[in-house]
Amino acid sequence: MPLNVDPELLVSPGPGCPVDCAVEALGSRASILLLRQAFYGDRRFDAFVEHTGISEATVAKRLQELVEVGALRKVPYQEPGSRLRYEYELTAEGEELFPVILGLFIWGQKYLDQADTGLRLTGPDGEPLRVTIQTTTGQSLKPNDIHLDATTTS
Repeated sequence: MPLNVDPELLVSPGPGCPVDCAVEALGSRASILLLRQAFYGDRRFDAFVEHTGISEATVAKRLQELVEVGALRKVPYQEPGSRLRYEYELTAEGEELFPVILGLFIWGQKYLDQADTGLRLTGPDGEPLRVTIQTTTGQSLKPNDIHLDATTTS
């Protein structure tokens, strides 16, 4: 069920490939887990460390990278008697990664035996979820309905 791809595009698309760029920006396991936790509601550094099991140094580095690519923003907060600190919240760009994180959750649960947490994602009606691709007008698409063509600018 491949995409409909112009045969001339089957050569390496070069450094501007959107998938290559996205993987470069987000591709570490730590970054993906931090995004998962942001979707679960974590905002503070200590919660990210506790809920991912990733070292403080790696969490700090990956959070900074996610801020730099625009997936998260730093929001200052200060508890009485404490120094100024920052929380991390998803940006609109970061929220657009939700189907990616959701797809990884669903795929892992479905196909990887070790990915059984006893958790289940459901909709408001209690039914299991699935990730679908739609046009901006709401038409559902299968991979072979999608065309990958070269764009031209005038």
